[in-house]
Amino acid sequence: MEIRHEDTPLSAAARAVVRSERPGRPMHVGGAHLVASEVPLDIEQVRAAVAGRLTMLPQLRRIIVRPSGSNGVAVWRTVDEIDLEHHVRRVPLSVEPDAAVGVSGLSELCGRLLAAPLPEDRPPWDVLLVDGVAPGQHALIVRSHLALGDADHGLDLAAS
Repeated sequence: MEIRHEDTPLSAAARAVVRSERPGRPMHVGGAHLVASEVPLDIEQVRAAVAGRLTMLPQLRRIIVRPSGSNGVAVWRTVDEIDLEHHVRRVPLSVEPDAAVGVSGLSELCGRLLAAPLPEDRPPWDVLLVDGVAPGQHALIVRSHLALGDADHGLDLAAS
């Protein structure tokens, strides 16, 4: 791994989180927010809201660059462009015909999403829109890698 001069070492807490990650045990958190609305959420409005936060939360522009050997140190690398079409997107409540609906279906979806790793080639977070959880209810699911919420930035992320 080539370390660039603009790379920043992860904090001790973030390094511990990254070292704890294993296949089948991703180290991220998430939450679902139910939204009462008769119409699905406007994805462009959500993307615009997220875009507005990118200047206030620079950690959302960083990727984790992991060492190639066993004794290297992971670093943060800031990326210039954020693909909001990837980070903010719609997901179906279920792809299974007999799957649970409503809040229990949303809970199952959250479980599947939290068990799946976030891509490593992009900043490790996303905002997922779920239509039709129940009549007049839609949801936003937010996932982010635990390293993004280290001691320096955890409260900022949660508040935004």
